[in-house]
Amino acid sequence: GGYSGFAKVPNLAPTHRRFIAENAAYALLRIAPAFFIQNVEVLLLAVISYWIEGVTIAWEISCYKAPAGSMVPQTLMAVFASIVTYTVTNNAGGYIPNVDASLLTAMQGFCAATWGCWLVGALSTATAKEDGHRV
Repeated sequence: GGYSGFAKVPNLAPTHRRFIAENAAYALLRIAPAFFIQNVEVLLLAVISYWIEGVTIAWEISCYKAPAGSMVPQTLMAVFASIVTYTVTNNAGGYIPNVDASLLTAMQGFCAATWGCWLVGALSTATAKEDGHRV
């Protein structure tokens, strides 16, 4: 809640608790590459999680008039996806022993899609008027 036309959700209400649980799950998924840095499957799941959050942020911006500050996490999702994808794509010194080409292609696709979400969010933010309607 908190957007125009939507009621505020009190702290620790069921909706708020589910939001906290989702964030905890994302945190667990995103810390996994620190422990499994050579596992392309785990790295791919992290990039997919950035894309999923990118989709939801772009949706909030374009459909529910989320504030311009929402572009900060939108940008971070794309940057983080790019860092992981760049690391696996370049695989400096062959640090990751087995980079499956199909997994790498999927990772590159999800990274590109995350930037697509960024573009949707940026365009929607740039065309927003004061009253919340789009130009």
